[in-house]
Amino acid sequence: MTPKGKKTVKRSAAKPAAAKKAAPQRTKKTPAKAGAVTIEQQIADVIRLIPDATMVIDPKGNVMAWNRAMEKLTGVKAKDIIGKGNFEYSLPFYGERRPVLADIALKDVRNLKKKYTSITPWGNTLVAEARVPSLPGGPATVYGSATILKSSQGKLIGVLELVCEVRK
Repeated sequence: MTPKGKKTVKRSAAKPAAAKKAAPQRTKKTPAKAGAVTIEQQIADVIRLIPDATMVIDPKGNVMAWNRAMEKLTGVKAKDIIGKGNFEYSLPFYGERRPVLADIALKDVRNLKKKYTSITPWGNTLVAEARVPSLPGGPATVYGSATILKSSQGKLIGVLELVCEVRK
């Protein structure tokens, strides 16, 4: 209060709240950089570098990944098999189109389990041993594991199968 009974109101240089307008936020939309790597490319790079023979099939049975170790084991180049289905991935192992361990993991095909020397579930992975007659180096015993791949939302992406060759 002032001596004469009047209120003193302090005035600031700022505008009242109602009069203030938020400055428009300017966001610059920039295209992805030419060198940017997608998550799919990163995953493909990791699979390519796994030292064990590795393939990934999608839920329809099409080959999504085939690494260098798998190329060496089977003699089949990734560029020649990626995208192919109809059990194409079984030909280098068995000489015929037939489901493999990844298919058993994907569809739980019970009658195929007898085609393996042993098959053991381990969490969401199947571990197995099989005799394969058609590898380029001749018949061999292989150990494999097949793991279901799901997205963070639980959607089925496919199955990753690793194969380790043991000559006998």
